[in-house]
Amino acid sequence: MDDAKANVVLAGHRPQGLGAGSAHTTAKVADYAAQLSTLNVVTRVDSLAGSFAGGAKIVDPGPLNERFAVREGTRLVCQRPDRL
Repeated sequence: MDDAKANVVLAGHRPQGLGAGSAHTTAKVADYAAQLSTLNVVTRVDSLAGSFAGGAKIVDPGPLNERFAVREGTRLVCQRPDRL
């Protein structure tokens, strides 16, 4: 992992099976990712529910987003600004 990224795992928010997952879980992940993306130390959040910046979804989820479903829950990758 490079220094400009931080991983966050939401324990217990693993969708059942791969693919869309439960709509409820995906909505919770989307809400949390959107909130994280509003922090001044975060420029972008990539998640199972898509990518977010400034509190808004900027990229819809696709097959590659399935990599964020991990055994422990759901992983989010927070991109930090170049300089803090």
